[in-house]
Amino acid sequence: MSSYDDTSVDWAEKVATVSTVTGIDQSNMIIWRMQNNGGPNSSIATVSTNDKSQMYRVSMEWVDNEGWKPVKLEQLNTLEGAY
Repeated sequence: MSSYDDTSVDWAEKVATVSTVTGIDQSNMIIWRMQNNGGPNSSIATVSTNDKSQMYRVSMEWVDNEGWKPVKLEQLNTLEGAY
């Protein structure tokens, strides 16, 4: 079951997926929002580098026995209205 508790294993797996697909190291990442994207197996994250020079929105879906898989990566020009 998808969890938005930032201490959960599921949250850590979502963050790892976002880090991999964006190329932003977790130590250099601000998670502006991580939320449900229409169902229990769908999630969306808005993130940036600490200096806000790179901003992304990542859509991902849960694949049984595999984990969170990115399905859409959007590079953002602004965080305003993005989350």
